[in-house]
Amino acid sequence: MKIFLFKKYKLTLKNISFIANAILLFSILIDPTNAFLGIKDIAFFLFVITSLPFVKFKNIFIFLTFISIYFFTLSIGLLTDQQIDLKFAFGVLKSFLFLSYLFWMNNDYLKSFSVFYKLSLLICVITIIMYILMTQFPFLERIIYLYLTEKNHVIAVGRRTFLGIQFYTVFMRTSSVCIISLPVALFFLFSKKEFKYFIHSCILFLGLFFSGTRANMLSGILIVVFFILFYLLYYKKALLSFIFTLSFTSLFGVVLVLQLLSEINHSNIVKTGHLESSMSLFSENPLRFLLVGTGPGSMFYTTGFDEVTVQTELTYLELIRNYGLIFTLLFIFIFCIPFLNIINNNKYDKLLKFSLFIGYLSYLFIAGTNPLLISSTGFIVIAIMFYNSQNNILEEMG
Repeated sequence: MKIFLFKKYKLTLKNISFIANAILLFSILIDPTNAFLGIKDIAFFLFVITSLPFVKFKNIFIFLTFISIYFFTLSIGLLTDQQIDLKFAFGVLKSFLFLSYLFWMNNDYLKSFSVFYKLSLLICVITIIMYILMTQFPFLERIIYLYLTEKNHVIAVGRRTFLGIQFYTVFMRTSSVCIISLPVALFFLFSKKEFKYFIHSCILFLGLFFSGTRANMLSGILIVVFFILFYLLYYKKALLSFIFTLSFTSLFGVVLVLQLLSEINHSNIVKTGHLESSMSLFSENPLRFLLVGTGPGSMFYTTGFDEVTVQTELTYLELIRNYGLIFTLLFIFIFCIPFLNIINNNKYDKLLKFSLFIGYLSYLFIAGTNPLLISSTGFIVIAIMFYNSQNNILEEMG
């Protein structure tokens, strides 16, 4: 019996690497700003050291492309005397280094998506618990705001009014990653018909909804609707049910989208200011922003903040501003490679392909209005999607 237990729980280098990977993903997804736990950089270093024997450089071209563009555009920015925040530029480089996580995305021993999926559930559970606590004990809103929003910037709490109803919002900085796990949970719910996946789907959907951001809320609703429509049409062949559901949800969706987009709030005003300022900047020197931009860490004035800033929430415009349109299109092409891999993956049926496709597409949409693409979180998500698209997540999720 002792020999059996020893063999079962034998501590191997792969097991240590697996644990280090779980800690790394936990630190990035739960504390992306590194302000609460402060272990993200250490966790990344430990993972790399313990996982070196298992590294594979299949995707090294992608990593080198990003690093090369970073140093090239930064050099041009410095040589042309652009106003560059070197501290922020160094932070961008650190984020780029997280793309080296791709070197381990050909190894299934890490069970990367399984860990990612569980952490997505944890994010939503924390969101839901805090939402319930604030609903039952309103005085907690002020405490949470002081210690987690204002001080550590880990969780932003607030209030939102929708259709005349005011409710609390609990926005964890990485809540958008849950949009990748939601359609996977729905896939297992429809394919395996297990009750636990119904619970998972509810948790992930509520976590996205209670986050309070329009991108998260809309994406979560649209994924559920599109998933049901896809299932009815391609698997149940229920044309009448499909037409009825499509008609009802389309009407509801139009009303919902118009309501959310017509809201006049501070966020809308700020983003409009960013957009106008970016367009004005691009028009001043279109050739520069076609080719190389002003470099990572470069600063510009935006009416959204009414000050000089180094970063806005309009991610894709930020890419053009920092790296130029041509390099931005190259970045986007690389981001889209998982879509092609999903389509060509013979291990997946149509429903799972649809799940992974729509989840990743939704994340890229959400990341366009939040700084969650060129960051440690964004690059980890991209690496995870390379893993999901090329391997068989059914084996580790089963």
